[in-house]
Amino acid sequence: MAYRETVLVTGAGGGVGTYLVRELLSAGYKVKATDLPGRPFAFGGSRVKEVRGDLTDRKFVEDLPFGVDHIIHAGAALDIGLPWEVLKAVNLDATVWLWEKAVECGIERFVFFSSASTYQGQDRPIVESDPQDPSGNYERSKFLAEKVLLKSKADGAKPHLTMLRPALIIG
Repeated sequence: MAYRETVLVTGAGGGVGTYLVRELLSAGYKVKATDLPGRPFAFGGSRVKEVRGDLTDRKFVEDLPFGVDHIIHAGAALDIGLPWEVLKAVNLDATVWLWEKAVECGIERFVFFSSASTYQGQDRPIVESDPQDPSGNYERSKFLAEKVLLKSKADGAKPHLTMLRPALIIG
């Protein structure tokens, strides 16, 4: 079987990350799966390389073994009760560092999992053109990460950027 490109998946031990890795493998991709040390995941096989580390450690991000074509950044701090400093470090700072590394390495596509909760107070279905109104620290950390990525894209940075704003994901 001829394999497709290699994809780095952050948060590979989480609900979304685990699903992404399995789907990518079944579609023929090679995967570099990263998550915190001690976070359980074991995908096995020659097409998965597990990379353990903390994205809030800038040196870890700078030293990530790249050689990937795409990044799917699903890693995040989701607990809305966490202090701002923790949410900012995971959801904003780590995202910016990973994006900068992607720009530096010429990555083709960067997929960022943001959050639909950056929109507040809608009594109807949300559309992308609705104004965002982050009300809490979690929402603000995701919103600010979006702004940095979109500004960098507007300034002509590559890679291609795909931003997803899912509603609450359980399971």
